[in-house]
Amino acid sequence: MAPSRHSDSSNSRWECLRTGKSPSRKVRRSSGSAVCCIRRSTDPPGSETELPKLVIENGPDKGRSYHVRKEGVFLIGRDPAAQVPLRDEMVSRRHCQIDYRDGRFLLRDLDSSNGVSINDERVVGAMPLSGNDRIEIGETRISFLLDDQNPLIGKVIGGCRVEMRIGRGGMGTVYRAVQISLDRIVALKVLSPNLTRDSNFVKLFVREARAAGALSHPNIVQVYDVGVDGDVHYFSMEFVPNGSVEELLNRQGKLPPQRALDIARQAAQGLQYAELKGIVHRDIKPGNLMLGAGEAIKIGDLGIARTIDDSGRANQRDGVSGSPHYIAPEQAQGKAIDHRADIYSLGVSIFHMLTGRTPFRGSTPKEIILKHIKESPPPIAELCPELSPAVISLVDRMMSKNPSQRPSSAALLIDEIDRIPAGTPPIEIESPGPKGWLLPIATAMVLIVVLIGFLRMQEDAQLREDQFTQLLERTEDSIDRVRAAIESHDLDGAEVELSGLVRVPDSLKEETESLREEVAVLLEQRRIERLERKAEAVLAEIENREGIEDHPQQLLDGLVSMIERYPDTPAAARATRILEETRLRIDSHASWEQEARAHLNLLAAKADGYALGGNLVRARNELIQFDESYHDTRAGSEQVERLRQLDISCQQRWEEISGRVEEQLKQKRLAEASDLLAGFRLTSGLPMVEEDLTRLEKKVGDARRAALETPSFDPEGTLTLALKEAWLLWLDKFDAGPAIDRLRDIDLRTSLAPDLLDEVGKHEQFLRRWKETLARLSTSTPVSEKVQMTLEPVSGSPFIARLERIELDRVFFRRPQGQVLSYLKWSELLPASRLDVLSRVATSDEDHLFLALLLEIAGEHQRAELEWGLVGEDARSQIDSLQLLLRRSGLISD
Repeated sequence: MAPSRHSDSSNSRWECLRTGKSPSRKVRRSSGSAVCCIRRSTDPPGSETELPKLVIENGPDKGRSYHVRKEGVFLIGRDPAAQVPLRDEMVSRRHCQIDYRDGRFLLRDLDSSNGVSINDERVVGAMPLSGNDRIEIGETRISFLLDDQNPLIGKVIGGCRVEMRIGRGGMGTVYRAVQISLDRIVALKVLSPNLTRDSNFVKLFVREARAAGALSHPNIVQVYDVGVDGDVHYFSMEFVPNGSVEELLNRQGKLPPQRALDIARQAAQGLQYAELKGIVHRDIKPGNLMLGAGEAIKIGDLGIARTIDDSGRANQRDGVSGSPHYIAPEQAQGKAIDHRADIYSLGVSIFHMLTGRTPFRGSTPKEIILKHIKESPPPIAELCPELSPAVISLVDRMMSKNPSQRPSSAALLIDEIDRIPAGTPPIEIESPGPKGWLLPIATAMVLIVVLIGFLRMQEDAQLREDQFTQLLERTEDSIDRVRAAIESHDLDGAEVELSGLVRVPDSLKEETESLREEVAVLLEQRRIERLERKAEAVLAEIENREGIEDHPQQLLDGLVSMIERYPDTPAAARATRILEETRLRIDSHASWEQEARAHLNLLAAKADGYALGGNLVRARNELIQFDESYHDTRAGSEQVERLRQLDISCQQRWEEISGRVEEQLKQKRLAEASDLLAGFRLTSGLPMVEEDLTRLEKKVGDARRAALETPSFDPEGTLTLALKEAWLLWLDKFDAGPAIDRLRDIDLRTSLAPDLLDEVGKHEQFLRRWKETLARLSTSTPVSEKVQMTLEPVSGSPFIARLERIELDRVFFRRPQGQVLSYLKWSELLPASRLDVLSRVATSDEDHLFLALLLEIAGEHQRAELEWGLVGEDARSQIDSLQLLLRRSGLISD
């Protein structure tokens, strides 16, 4: 920003060395974005009485204005005869013209070298002009204004009442305004309406304000506020009333050396502060050196400033920016730069102030920039022979192509400027006259020289005394400012002020060093306090992070990083304690997890075996033994998941079994239905189906009782029913006990004749024999031929297995290709499957007799015939009696 007749010099900034295009084609700012072909209003100026005006906003002719008339042609160029004569080297002699046709003003490019643009849109042929248009020609910016076009004047924006328009830049217009709350004059910069639609330009505008607002120094233009009022983006800043050094040069041509050095020294003081804050300006030039009250110099326009990184340099990855006439070579080449780039630009500005011209000239920005990179500047001593060697040496070193050969800091630059004595004009002595007068003249000359030497010694002594007095006064003033800064807690300001005290009179050295130590101590205390506050904030953020307790490793990583970043702080000590506690907790948790895992693995192995054998009840009984104290471990979560999977399997089995039971009820196969339910309860009756299981068991029980209580008038018919029920009960349960209990029913005995009771006794005796035979079979009977067969459990689907042995009431088997030995109880097999198993283990005649009997009762007469045939000769006499017994009882038919 440049806040006096405040102009934005972005049009003179170089876009990119490689493009070779005029800056008028597009405006490139620090974000690397560009605006091309911005749409403008093409409405002609209003009434016939309006008289447009051209106002030159920047460049060598800044401040001039010209009224445009409708009659004739209005020529713009370097031709002295042009209606708007320009001194810009990038402008052609006959560059462009304005004429009035068909009720509007038209701008035409006259085949100029660098072209002309309106609002960043390149003019091709003729383009109409509207009020407030921005015309860019070379490095010169011209506003096309209507006399009455000041829509913001008189309005209040951001608490500031706009008074008058004072300048215009590439991004906006600057007004003089009054800040109402403090009743002070300010400069108000307003972003151009046609740029507010582009978020990139809005960001650039705000960044320029904030970059300047972060700097508070007497030699930097101060920004007060930035904001949006309705649809107007603005920022207010210090009003600098006397224009810029560029305007001063436009008026005077060049400046006296002492004035130029004083301007450079003040600019260096501002750069010294920016250097301390880690900021590179990137656009130091006379147009951005503002003239304040009392000849004070203030640096403006931080729109393309950059902050240095940890390497001590500012990168230019987002694009090269700067003013072609003043840009440092490394900056123009897109390299990473530091504050020495600003020192180069300030050196070029001193060259301009001392000589009245810039060191390099050219018809295009690219041509000028290439000269900065490749060519040496013209010797300043030839252009200004009156300059002292010290000044010439300083300017030459500031403009060195190699940054390492320039003054390494703004503080050293200030010291070098302070060491340059005030210049004394050289004395010229004319040649003597005729030889006859040689001696007197020579004598006079000697006296004159001696007198001059004496006078110069007197002057030098007085000069040294004046310089010492000035140095003493400046040092005392600096010491006072340092003390005031310390009292107001402005340690940065105190440090900057002390860094400028390079030369100190001996009488003030002790006091100065004492202040340096005091400020150093205070800065270190502030650094430690800030570090501790930052450490506390980081630690609090880590501790309060959502879900951090559930992710201990993230907590550990955060604590370790925090301790490394903020060592030796109280927060780091507390973080260390938390770190140790967390590690102990993690180690303890890991041990706990291992114990839980071992415990679950032991239970899960047994549970998996039972589940594989189809016994979900036993599998669940194993899993629920898992210790509740391990509930919050990963093993605890797995145990819950395993139980859930058992419930799913149980539900699937229940849907299958309950459907089969309902079908058997319809077919009056009550014993099979009862057996299915009993087997399901034994192997799969988990709590989740208890209610449905109990309800279906009651339904089957009620059906069986209803069948038994059906009235019979034939006692033998009653006996037949009872015998059938006993034998079917024996077949279903594979246990003679319940069948014998049924035959012993007192009510049944008392209702039968003695001969029938004798018949019942024979059945009871036969059942007892079978009980003994089954017990003999179940005394660890191995299977002689271990072949595969199909087993049908009461609960679950049939499966292929290889029989191993029968032990007590268990049938042991292995599944194909499996190593696990599993078993099912007799009661867990369907009756038909039990008979299949018995057929594999039957060896004795009695085994075959009973197996044949069971097959007959089960209705498998063909298989029964095969078993009858396997009975030996000694036992064949029993076949007829057994068959007769079964026929009389109605268990088998003839």
